[in-house]
Amino acid sequence: MDATGEVGWTLYAFPPNSVVRVQISGISNGYDLVFTVTDDERGMFRGTFGSTAAAGSYTIAATSGALHASAEIANNR
Repeated sequence: MDATGEVGWTLYAFPPNSVVRVQISGISNGYDLVFTVTDDERGMFRGTFGSTAAAGSYTIAATSGALHASAEIANNR
């Protein structure tokens, strides 16, 4: 977490230049945000999360075609 309360996250392992659907969900608070990104020529995308979300645990899920990945992060600001 940086000084502004943002938690950095990196998406990788999808094919280069893929459109990826990202969903960030609060595990216990009903937070739900869905958006799409296009990863780079190496199959990576870097984002931040947290300054506008309540403290707690969140799941980041990414989907592109048949590929899916997810991770849990903590926003302890």
